[in-house]
Amino acid sequence: MKFSKTLLFSLFNILAVKSYSIKENDTLTIYQPIIPNLRAEGRAENTTIGFEEIKVKVTEKDKSNLNYLDVTNHGPFYLDYECFADDTKLCNTIKSQIIKGLDYISNTFEIYNTIKIEATARSFCKYYGGDDCKEAVAQGLEPCYIILGDTTYPSALAKQIDRSISIKYFDIHILINTDRKIVNDEIIYVATHEMLHGMGIRHTMRPLTENKVSLDEINLVDDFIIPRYYLTKTNDNTSYYIERWLPFSIFDKRIVALSKPNEFIYKNLELFMEDDLGITIPIKATQNDQVRYMRAMIRNSKAVDNGIEMLKLFKKANSIGFRNTDGTVIKLQTFNGIYSPASSVSHIILPNCNDLSCKININNYDQNYLMYFYITKDTSTSNLIQKFKNVSNHDLIGNDIVRIMVSLGWTEKKNNSKKTTTTTKKTTTTKKTTTKKATTTTKKTTTTKKTTTTKKTTTTKKTTTTSKIPTSTSADGKCGSGFGACPKSGECCSKYGYCGTTSEYCGTGCQKLYGKCN
Repeated sequence: MKFSKTLLFSLFNILAVKSYSIKENDTLTIYQPIIPNLRAEGRAENTTIGFEEIKVKVTEKDKSNLNYLDVTNHGPFYLDYECFADDTKLCNTIKSQIIKGLDYISNTFEIYNTIKIEATARSFCKYYGGDDCKEAVAQGLEPCYIILGDTTYPSALAKQIDRSISIKYFDIHILINTDRKIVNDEIIYVATHEMLHGMGIRHTMRPLTENKVSLDEINLVDDFIIPRYYLTKTNDNTSYYIERWLPFSIFDKRIVALSKPNEFIYKNLELFMEDDLGITIPIKATQNDQVRYMRAMIRNSKAVDNGIEMLKLFKKANSIGFRNTDGTVIKLQTFNGIYSPASSVSHIILPNCNDLSCKININNYDQNYLMYFYITKDTSTSNLIQKFKNVSNHDLIGNDIVRIMVSLGWTEKKNNSKKTTTTTKKTTTTKKTTTKKATTTTKKTTTTKKTTTTKKTTTTKKTTTTSKIPTSTSADGKCGSGFGACPKSGECCSKYGYCGTTSEYCGTGCQKLYGKCN
């Protein structure tokens, strides 16, 4: 989600996270994850964990206003909530809206194993700074990851796939900004949004520099995308030891270039895995030196070339998508000329937005608004839910979001799907009508008329069907079931549900019902 300043404390996208907070004198001890992986109890062979300890100065006022508001086992969730604020009402409002967001998630997905969440409400201006710190709403931090087979999963999801996994650490960490005046019910929106990031909608393939180092300063011609890697502190706590590359995440494994929707782009980075790592980096090394160490460690030139090309995709609007297991492709957010660690790739594309400063028009929103990189002030979460109630199977969480989550490994709750409920009602009505027709002579005559109509429809079926198909109004070129026919003459609706005119759109799998096909 859009946020001006990455919460960074030194090494390789290490994010500050209050995993366990201990007040001692005038300091608050914070343990932050230094690797995107976790050691599950009894599973030491395929999981690892590391935290870095930092101490933050706090005032007497801070300590007197630290409220521990625990909600144990709220449905399938365990929520540990802490609020640093003078206003108890604000703390309670944030807490209640977070819980409402959890309800939307549990009403949409089956959760078999408790998800542990740590939510902290505190001043972003005081702890993190930034010119627009008062405008930022929330920040979801790097979740814990677990390796299952040859794939890395967020621990919240891994625990659903393998229910024997039991870990004592939090799966998801969310920060809420207390400097900002809450607008309507926006915390429901952002808490649910950040939860879904922690549950899997998050890319881990990142640029070598993470956009934090000048290429000129380290004499690097091109930045490039690399996989994530595993690191630990040395026994003397003076260095980090980078041991090996981590397997690609389940989200990364389903990213495709829109120009080649049948090819998963992570495969272009597999050459990196051929390099043995094993490098020690002093903890006190400057950020420039850290990147120099990493660059020297990477020796496969072909892998680097592939990483350069991938970063070009990440810096081009309308270039990549998430390919679902059903074959459909959902466009992901990218911008022209820039890669944003907080906003690029891990969000569904916001229609007509090709740069970070794009003008937001709520009229362009579709049912997948929850996973846009930007939250609007122009309306409330409840109004958005109401606006798309008739097209989305679930409240708040749009159909494409559900498709992504199911493709990652989550199970949709079909019994709570509004579309499923509607179908059931229609089936019941039909059965009742049939019974009455068999009893009443008048209704038998009606049945005969309907039969005649059916025969006529059969003769003119193609004409009737075509006239009833609506024209797609999707701002990002979607077509097909749920969207309609391509609006421009001569356009084809591809098997992945996008309008275009090339052979990729008009060839194999083209949907004749929604446009032209070769």
